[in-house]
Amino acid sequence: MYGVQDIYVNLIESLQKVCAFAIQDDYSYWAANGEAAEGGKLLLIDDADYETQHIFFDDNLSDNPAHSIIDIRDLITGEPVSYKRAINKFVVRVESDKAILENDYFIKKIEECEKRRTEEIENMEKGIMSEEEFIKSTKADEWAVLQQLSTNEYLSRTVLPVVYQGLREVDTSRPEDPVKDFAFFLLRNQQLVKMPGKKPELEEKKEEAKKEEVKKEEEKKVEPEKPAEVKQEVKKEEAKKEVAKVLETKKQEAKKEQKKK
Repeated sequence: MYGVQDIYVNLIESLQKVCAFAIQDDYSYWAANGEAAEGGKLLLIDDADYETQHIFFDDNLSDNPAHSIIDIRDLITGEPVSYKRAINKFVVRVESDKAILENDYFIKKIEECEKRRTEEIENMEKGIMSEEEFIKSTKADEWAVLQQLSTNEYLSRTVLPVVYQGLREVDTSRPEDPVKDFAFFLLRNQQLVKMPGKKPELEEKKEEAKKEEVKKEEEKKVEPEKPAEVKQEVKKEEAKKEVAKVLETKKQEAKKEQKKK
C-alpha cells in the first residue's frame, strides 16, 4: 500500500509550479505485477469533494482487479473502490470502434458519468445507501457494521448528509449568526440521517446463549455412540464407586461409635 495522500499532495504542488504536466505509463512495472490493478494507473476518488469529478477513459479497464490497468482508490482511506461503483461514474471503458465512428462519443459518456455522480451525491445527502452498501449491511447487525466503518465512511453515513445541506443553507442565507443558524438547521433536520437501532444487551446475551445451546447439541450429534460392552464396563465402575462410598461411610460411623464407648 502506497501513501495515496502523499502522491496527491505532490501532484498538486507540481501542477502549481508548472503550466503543463505529463505522466508516462510504466508498462514494465504493471506487467511485472501480473497486470493487476495494484500495479496499474492510479485514480484517486475523494467522496467529500462535490465540486470535482475525475473521469478516467481507458480501453483496457476490467472488472477483475487481478487483471486491470487502473487502480481506483479512496483518497482518504487508501482502500480500493469497487468496479461496480466506479464504472460509468469515475471510469469509462472505451469502445474503440464507437469512439472512432461517433463524434460525440466522449461527450455522451461524460454526461452519463456526471448524471450518475449527481444521483450518488443526492442519495448521500438523503442518507440513502447504495445497493452495495445495503447488501453489506443486511448480512450482519447494522449497528455493528456501522461501528466497524472507517472514519470517512462513518461520517458519510451519520452526519455528512445533513451537514452538507446545512452548510449550503447558511451560504445561501448568509445570516448574522451563521453558527447559531447552522446548529438550528442540524436540529431541525436531524431526521435526514437514519441511524440503525442498537440491539439491547439482554437480547445479545440471549442470542449468545442460543448459539451455545445449538453448538452443544451439534457436538452431541457428532459424538459417536459407545458400544454396549463399553457401556456395561462404565456401569460396573460406577457401581463399584457407589459400594466404596457406602463402605467408607459405615467405617466412619463405626469409628464414631467406638469413640463414644
